[in-house]
Amino acid sequence: MKKYLTGCGLAFILSGCGDTPPVDIRSSKIADNGFGAAEAPFLSITATTKSDDLEIREIIVNKGNCQRMNSARAMGQEMTSRLPKTVSLGEGVVQAFDYLCNVIEVEVVTDIGSWTFREGNDFQTWGN
Repeated sequence: MKKYLTGCGLAFILSGCGDTPPVDIRSSKIADNGFGAAEAPFLSITATTKSDDLEIREIIVNKGNCQRMNSARAMGQEMTSRLPKTVSLGEGVVQAFDYLCNVIEVEVVTDIGSWTFREGNDFQTWGN
């Protein structure tokens, strides 16, 4: 009986601990505003954690149909985070994608499960 309960507990943890995602999503289109904000326009996706010690492994936009950029710079600073990355409460990771991508959904893969967010329902894209 003890092995069964341990297995059920493990299955619960691996399933993402219910329907509440451990991250919030923010999406922004970053372009040159005349003040040199971006060296090249890009779509910025930020996943901010709502828990401690969460490993964010991957951010996937439109089921992989939006091209991820290896590097994006704004205001002279690198804007992309290397993944996987373990973050604490309130910290986030940023990934840059092709500016022309129209975001429909964002999937965040973590060490405790995956969550899919829909544009318009779960987040809004801001910018140009």
